[in-house]
Amino acid sequence: MRIIPNHKFASAFGVLLLGCLTIGHAGAVSVTETGLFGSDNQVYQYLLNIPTAQTVDIYTTSYAGGMNLDGTTSMAGGFVPALTIFSVSSGLVVDCAAEGLTCSGTQMMGPLQTDPATGSVLDVYLQESFARGSYLVDLTEVPNVATGDVNTNPEFLFSSDPTATGDVCGVTGGTFLETDTAPCTQRNGNFALNIGTVPEPATLWLALPVLAFGVIRRKRFLARS
Repeated sequence: MRIIPNHKFASAFGVLLLGCLTIGHAGAVSVTETGLFGSDNQVYQYLLNIPTAQTVDIYTTSYAGGMNLDGTTSMAGGFVPALTIFSVSSGLVVDCAAEGLTCSGTQMMGPLQTDPATGSVLDVYLQESFARGSYLVDLTEVPNVATGDVNTNPEFLFSSDPTATGDVCGVTGGTFLETDTAPCTQRNGNFALNIGTVPEPATLWLALPVLAFGVIRRKRFLARS
């Protein structure tokens, strides 16, 4: 009788278990997008294609810093972010989140951090249940929040004002100022956007029969040894 070392048995079982855990996750999303705005009215846009209905986490880590989905860490200091999700097919706003503002959902805390300089939690986090289709995830800077659907002109409140925060704070030519603080706190143009599929609890149950099978086989093997 060929004896299978325990570590080889575990490896084989691990591969089989991994296969079961990935069932039902076709089209899973895990994206970290980072960059630098040069003005207050810029918009970063990510096209999100959803092949099957699924729940997706969308959050920023650039205001107060934190861990991203790709394993990198963002530093604190970025501008106050706003997220708006549009349906490509209808052109309508699906959801949005910004400081003190949500559209149809509830802004979540999730992995959001407290900024060490301001003591505020102003990154944004949405957990959205998407139907099959294509969506635009737009990242902007507060107060340049969405004013309506994609076809609205202007689409965002301060889309034609590259120094919107400076204007609000009375700082000529100023950018990336936190407009709800006094005095307005200077921030920078860094952003970090994370988009990730939320694991479905049901997929874990798919692995349980395999787990039970593996335990039974191992007990039989040990009994014969």
